[in-house]
This record gives sequence, C-alpha cells and structure tokens, in this order.
Amino acid sequence: MKKVVVTIVVCILVVQFCMAASPDTNLVLMASEIEDKYDLPNGLLLAIAEVESDFNAGCKTGKCWGLMQIHSTYAPEYAKLAGMDEFDLFDPEDSMNIAAAMLRDYMDRYEGDIHFTLMAYNLGEWGARSRRSNGVQDTRYSRKVVSKIEEYANLETSTLARVMEDKITIMYGLRRTIQGVIFK
Repeated sequence: MKKVVVTIVVCILVVQFCMAASPDTNLVLMASEIEDKYDLPNGLLLAIAEVESDFNAGCKTGKCWGLMQIHSTYAPEYAKLAGMDEFDLFDPEDSMNIAAAMLRDYMDRYEGDIHFTLMAYNLGEWGARSRRSNGVQDTRYSRKVVSKIEEYANLETSTLARVMEDKITIMYGLRRTIQGVIFK
C-alpha cells in the first residue's frame, strides 16, 4: 500500500511539472505577432504569461486578472493606448495587447532597461522607482522573466509544439501507470 501511495504522489508531481509552462501553438503565434506589433523582445509576453499565470487565461489574483495578470485599475488606460475601446482581461489576445502597450510604454520611459520595465510591470511604477532609488537594479521577478525570455526567444513555434506534445505523451503514460498500480 505504501508503494502505491508513493508511486501516485510521484506521478502527480511529474504530471504537475509536465502541465506547467505549456502554451498552445495559437498562443505562441499570437504572442509573436503582438511582440512584433509593439517592438518588444521575442519571448517577452510568453515569459510573463508563464510567470504571472502559468498560461491560465482565467487566473484572478486580487485585482490582477487574466493571462498577463493586469491590474484592473490600470487596464483602461493601457487599453486606450492599445487602441481598444472595449476589452476583456480574461481574453488572452486582449490581455496580451494591453500588457504589450504597458510594456512598450515602460520600455520607452526606462530607455529599454528590461529589468526596470519588468519591475514597473510587477510592482507598479512607484514600487519600481522606489526600489531603484534604493539601489535595487533587478528583482527575483525580473530575473525569472528574463530567464524565461531567453528560453522562449530561441524556440520556434514548431519546437514549442513538439515540447507540448512530449509533455502530453508523458502525462498519458503516467495516467496508464497510475491506473496499472491502482488496479493491480
């Protein structure tokens, strides 16, 4: 019985690992198009989406909503900047466009400093400026996103699709293993 419980726990942990960070192909293409539109670094939107919501478009944390976890207070301002009269933060395309407008604005204000831009995105402008005035050049959040940007920037859509297929194959294999252990 102990072996069955341990096997199930290990399988669940592996499935959770495999499920994390798996954007679908449409999301990858959408992110790439929006990054081009706003002249943002390749991989930036996917990196933020993974760190903020683990690619969950329905994510809601306090007043931060959607795929890109945009604070509902700032959404209307940046939606206008993105040329949007109406928007839905739970719609991945709207969320990415608003985030891209916000990121482009921060990139321009902070002279392309990616860490300062990400700090402003995560902490708000006041929080980022406060940290900078105290000598903080980056945060754990900005370092994590930058590391993810590097992962996504170098992957082509076909490669991402293959990675996702591999994760799905592993999950189905684990499901069969779990069923085999439980029903033996």
